[in-house]
Amino acid sequence: MRIEEIYRARLKLLAAEAGSQTALASKLDKSPAQVSQWINASKDSKTGKPRSMDRSTAREIEKKCGKPDGWMDQPIEDSGYNPADFTPVRRADVAFSNGMGQVVYHEDEKPPLVFRSDFLRRLGIAPGNAVVVDAQGISNEPKIVDGSVVLVNCGDREHLDGDFFAFRYDGELLIKRLQTVEGVGVLATAENPNFKPKTRVYQSTLAGEIDIIGRAVWTGSTL
Repeated sequence: MRIEEIYRARLKLLAAEAGSQTALASKLDKSPAQVSQWINASKDSKTGKPRSMDRSTAREIEKKCGKPDGWMDQPIEDSGYNPADFTPVRRADVAFSNGMGQVVYHEDEKPPLVFRSDFLRRLGIAPGNAVVVDAQGISNEPKIVDGSVVLVNCGDREHLDGDFFAFRYDGELLIKRLQTVEGVGVLATAENPNFKPKTRVYQSTLAGEIDIIGRAVWTGSTL
């Protein structure tokens, strides 16, 4: 592997750690366009050759990112980690209620969670169509416990078939099982049999009463 390819692979890894290419550019005091050109090996308009960096720039990047000297020069294969195999997923700065619907805003943006790219593909999530949200409350226990994080497929909002969906109603953010009832509307059901009210009917999404954000496809929590 040539040194230019190693630099590109290492930059992709740094971008994944930072959360995005833009975040990495800010950390390096470089323009997002510059970082993008390095990572994508964009051709120089004058020479026609892929843009790359020299070793002094690599050392500068290591210092700004807290990496040891020479880290940028090490092939990714040596670490057993290929950044292309992983995708950082944005974490929303709001908490979705798993109970009565209280909206909780976080003061600070949370870092993204990183998932294997093939795992996201198996869930049917297209690039850029996922978001991770915090769930609060007990209405969907034991499936979704209080304090867990939930992965939402924002590209899957149309077929309400009884699965868990994240949605917005009257300024509140909620997660419930949603099912379309022909001629009636959308039936929302709490998973927890002891939660009251267990069910509620909303008007059709076409009427604008509720806004479907996406299908909840995975959850994670501490034991």
